[in-house]
Amino acid sequence: MGIFNHLSDVAELCECPPFSHGHSKLRKKHLQTVEIEVKMDCEGCERKVRKSVEGMKGVTGVEVDPK
Repeated sequence: MGIFNHLSDVAELCECPPFSHGHSKLRKKHLQTVEIEVKMDCEGCERKVRKSVEGMKGVTGVEVDPK
């Protein structure tokens, strides 16, 4: 199982559940910050992880801290 499988599992956990009331047209935005620790050895790894996470549904921003 690679890093991209783990990231897609996290994305599924972060999605907001649908409203149970059919009459409401307005949806409340549920904002959530998720921190994922990934070992990255080079800028190419950083770029792959960033692009993968940015492509996930609901992601509005990605910060990478290469420690």
